[in-house]
Amino acid sequence: MGAYLPEEGAKQVWKDGPDRTLAGQGVPRGHARRVDGGFMIKGEWSYGSGIYHAEVIHSGCTVMKDGKPEMDADGVPEIILAHFDPEEMILGDNWDVMGLRGTGSYDYTLKQEELFVPDYMCYRYSANVPVRGGNQYSPGLIGFTTWGHTAWAMGIGRRLLDEIAGIARSKGNVFGLIGEGTAFKYELAQAESKYRSARAFCHQVWSEISESLIRGEPASLEQTALIRMAMRHMHDVISEISTFTHKSGGGVSLRPSVIQRCFRDIHAGTQHILLSDQIYQECARVLLGMTGKDARWNIFGVLD
Repeated sequence: MGAYLPEEGAKQVWKDGPDRTLAGQGVPRGHARRVDGGFMIKGEWSYGSGIYHAEVIHSGCTVMKDGKPEMDADGVPEIILAHFDPEEMILGDNWDVMGLRGTGSYDYTLKQEELFVPDYMCYRYSANVPVRGGNQYSPGLIGFTTWGHTAWAMGIGRRLLDEIAGIARSKGNVFGLIGEGTAFKYELAQAESKYRSARAFCHQVWSEISESLIRGEPASLEQTALIRMAMRHMHDVISEISTFTHKSGGGVSLRPSVIQRCFRDIHAGTQHILLSDQIYQECARVLLGMTGKDARWNIFGVLD
C-alpha cells in the first residue's frame, strides 16, 4: 500500500507516522462501481489474516458497469484494492481451522450495503509502477506475496528439521534411541538435502531478481515465474518433510508440540490460492516460451 497508494491517501494513512497495520483480502471477492470521486464497494471477503488487529482494511473489488466487469487495457476485468477503516466492517467469528490459527484470518463484510471509498484510497490490483519507494517495489503484489509465503515456509521447514533432530538425540522407545535407527538416519539425510536444495533454489532466484531491481530493471517474465516456482516447490518440500517428522517423532505430534503445530500450519498453508496447480502450469508455459512477446504476469497467471 505504501508504494502504490496515491499521495493524498498516503498522507491520510500515515499522518501520525509509519507504524500502521494493514490487513484484508486482496482476492477480488467484492464489487465496485464508479461514482464521482471514487467507488461504491460491496462484498464479502475471506481470509483476512491479521485483520483483528488491523488499522486499515484492504479489499479486492472487480469494477462493474451495467452488471458486467469493466475491462482494462489488457482485456481483462479491472480490479482495484480499496482501503477503508475497520469501523466500517463486520468481522466474522469463523476462524476455526486445523492450522495457522494464530493468523486470525476471519471472513468479513461491510456494515452497510455499499461503502464509498475515494479514489485516493484505491489503486489497481496489477499496479507495478511505484509511486514511492523505488524500483524494489516494482514486482508489485505478486512479488511481495511470493516473498512472504516463501520465507514463512522456509522457516517452518528449518524448525521441523531442528526439532526432530533434537528429539532423535534424546528420545528412545523399546527399540532404542530414535536417532540410532538406520531408516531414520537415511530419511533425515534425505529431508535435510531436499530442504537445503529448495532453500538454495529460493536464494538463487531471489538474488537474481534483486540484482535486476538494483540495476533499475524490472523483473522479467521468467524471473517472476522462477520465484513463483520456488515458492510452490518450497511448500511441497516442507509438506513432505512435515510428514516425515510426524511419523518419526514417536507420538510427539499427537500431543501439543512444535512438530504438531508446524505439521498443521504447513498443511494449512499449502491450501493458499497462490500455490494452485494452475499458477504452477503458467510458470511452465513461460519456461516453454509459449507466451506472447508482450506477455506479463498478473496475480493468477500470464496475460498474453
